[in-house]
Amino acid sequence: MELVHNVLLTLYNFLKQFVDEEDNLITELPPVSFSKMLKLQNSNTSKEIKGGYDALFDGIDEEEKVSDEDEVRFMTSNEAKNLAYSLKHKNLPGLSKKDKFQLIAMVNTIISNQGESMDANGARFTALVENHFHLNQQLPVEQKQPSLQARDFTWALHSQSQDLLLEKCINLCGDKFVWEDAKSLGIFLWLQKIDIVRDQMAAIARNTYLSQGDFKDPINCTLFYLALRKKNLVQGLWRTAGHHKEQAAMLKFLANDFSQPRWQTAASKNAFALLGKQRFEYAAAFFLLADKLRDAVNVILKNVKDYQLAIAICRVYEGDHSPILKDIIENTVIPTAIQSGDRWLISMSYWMLNKQKESIRAIIVPLSQFSDKTVHVEDFAAAVQDPNTFILYNQLKGGQTQDLSVPYDLEYQFYLLVSKSYEKLGCPLLALHILTKYYMRPPEEVSTVEDKAEDLFYSESNKPARAQDLFNDEIKTPSRAADLFDDNDDIFAPSKPSYSTNLFDDSDDIFAPKTDLFVDDKDIFASKDLKDETDNVESMNKLVYDGLDAYKAMLVIRLLQTFFHAASAIYNGLQEPDNVHEMKYRTRFLQNRQAILELGQSVKIPPHVFSRLLMEKSIETDVFPLYLYILHEGVPENFDVHQFLRAFKVGCFEVNEVALMPQDLDYATLVFVEHWTEHVIKTFDIWSELRSRYCNPKTATLTTKQIALTTYISAILITLKERQYEKAWRLLYHLKSFLDVVGVSNNSEAAISDCFNQLLNNDTKMVEMITEDFDSLSDGSSMFGFDMLEEVYRPLFDSQDSSPAANLLEAASLNFVLSSIEHSMQCQGKHHNLGELISDFIWTTLLDPIAYRAHCLKKTIETQLECDLTK
Repeated sequence: MELVHNVLLTLYNFLKQFVDEEDNLITELPPVSFSKMLKLQNSNTSKEIKGGYDALFDGIDEEEKVSDEDEVRFMTSNEAKNLAYSLKHKNLPGLSKKDKFQLIAMVNTIISNQGESMDANGARFTALVENHFHLNQQLPVEQKQPSLQARDFTWALHSQSQDLLLEKCINLCGDKFVWEDAKSLGIFLWLQKIDIVRDQMAAIARNTYLSQGDFKDPINCTLFYLALRKKNLVQGLWRTAGHHKEQAAMLKFLANDFSQPRWQTAASKNAFALLGKQRFEYAAAFFLLADKLRDAVNVILKNVKDYQLAIAICRVYEGDHSPILKDIIENTVIPTAIQSGDRWLISMSYWMLNKQKESIRAIIVPLSQFSDKTVHVEDFAAAVQDPNTFILYNQLKGGQTQDLSVPYDLEYQFYLLVSKSYEKLGCPLLALHILTKYYMRPPEEVSTVEDKAEDLFYSESNKPARAQDLFNDEIKTPSRAADLFDDNDDIFAPSKPSYSTNLFDDSDDIFAPKTDLFVDDKDIFASKDLKDETDNVESMNKLVYDGLDAYKAMLVIRLLQTFFHAASAIYNGLQEPDNVHEMKYRTRFLQNRQAILELGQSVKIPPHVFSRLLMEKSIETDVFPLYLYILHEGVPENFDVHQFLRAFKVGCFEVNEVALMPQDLDYATLVFVEHWTEHVIKTFDIWSELRSRYCNPKTATLTTKQIALTTYISAILITLKERQYEKAWRLLYHLKSFLDVVGVSNNSEAAISDCFNQLLNNDTKMVEMITEDFDSLSDGSSMFGFDMLEEVYRPLFDSQDSSPAANLLEAASLNFVLSSIEHSMQCQGKHHNLGELISDFIWTTLLDPIAYRAHCLKKTIETQLECDLTK
């Protein structure tokens, strides 16, 4: 919970600076300290902190001492209220409306629970209930969640603070705590004290009767009162129901003695008559009047289809030792839960039957062991998709002394699959926490081979280890480290050898393994106490190589995806590259980088290797400008500048290749390439100066020109595809002068920098277009990529414009680019505008793709105009 409060406090302090109404649309992201998050993750989450309760979804509670300086301040009620208000009125980037509602509900939950003290399971349930109610207040009716699920009720069942939980539930429901509320909260499944169970049934009956306004109908509460054996009270309610047409008949009937068989038979006949009229709950009430509990619950189960109501009636009528209650759970609830694969409900059911061993086993063993019928759901531990079951299993197992008869290899598989579930949920740090905090030795039959660096970066083995096999969704070919970052739909992975990659690839493999990474296996989240260190030493002696070291390292690398995507969103959201906010983010980036390096070391990835991976990921996610600004100020420890520049060069050519190829690109790809080219242009002074200092002086200048030229051309092509004609105009306007400075042999970097600065100054405007000049265009039709009446660029819409006019304008622009390049090359011998090497580069890399793209556009236009260009 400390970690949650830390993140929310960071968000609160961030939003405080936006006080004006025009600040409601926020384009920046709050700078969260990753190092502090790791510190809180590693610290003891069960320590008491003033003003709150234990962490909600930790595993087994452990007593650990934490120094006062490690304590984290909880949010105050006023801070939480102000944060909730800010979230309601401000829009954060990347946060959908529903996500915002979820966040507001979480903040409101914190406000409601300030100062309460209850056990961990009670805190879990309270958080779930509070979030459920607060979220339903925010969401529209069609999106509201009608009730909690068995996975939520379970925490209340195993809580020792049920009195507090019940009070919380009643308060949330207000004065109208009726059966629908009790059912949605599972009250009669988890309340253990039978006296309180009966009190709540009486409260439900009373509230049901009183909530009907002036014309109160005793029928609606009859079932509840008869379950409590309060026939006389029902009779009294009928005496006040003068408006009801059945008053006389009911008063006469209820005046009889239903302990006599004659009147029990009469009550049963009336129950069957009510069944014929489909008045099922009232029929069940008459069966209770006849003292036929089994018939009553059968009606509820078969016709009302409410197993919770059946259980509640049984508990109130006969108590927790009712044989009918046992029969309902064993023959109705458990089989239904098995068929639906609801392990939470199965576990709860066995716990209610006082079969604790079976309750714990139900969390992990195949469901077929609890049923003679065929189970249609996945019948093994891999079917467990909810990692919270691991928390419950470890908690309940720790309180048992008897043998659970669960095979160890099944527990081990469960342990691994829960870790993978956290990874799939986008929580690699939690996955790593499971693998280290709850470490399990592999079964003896598992072949264990010492992991080496090759396991992470390269593998030629056709026999994957068992642990590795568990984490493979499909058979994959051996891959290098770069594949760790690849998505299945990687738009930047070339399907065939590319010119740029072949021309500028370096011979040595930057991912070639150079050392053994995995020497030992220690708990990343271990406490620093002497006692814990002694325990760790003893446990470390028992550890074996289990094939998980490489997976742990991969989980740390997975963190980079979140880290760098967030950094990319921050950087791309900034309006100016050198404003005060970016300086702050740059500092935070360095701090977070160091924290990730330290985390990498904890899973035995050497700093120089992990630094290289950080560098590669920064380039892949378009965060390289942050690194460039950092390098401009000073080189961090364990950072290979030359390696970064090589990767940056390869990244530039690969991204530019995407722009050059004649292919259809979605809007996200267009924006990515656009941002990339913008960042390369904006940071030209830095990376060109770094290249001159750290790269081969014989080729540094040439490669710098090649990167600058391909980036410039790519920027033109991408803006044309996006139909951003005003931006494309500036690029086309300066193209000839740019080609001239690229061909300069002396001080060319300074000349290129001047040209880029002119582009960035945004001082070249298109000729003003007057709508009246386009009489042939009716209703403001789109010709140049935007509405002629509004002159507003609409990115998502205009980038899809494939009209003949848009294609003609793009083709004309491409022909201008071709003619400009060809003119510069023709003047090479006469004016020395372009050097021989740069000229060869243009021939092999740029001219052919541009010419082919122009040719394809021409064919498309001819088809659209039916070969009649006069149209």
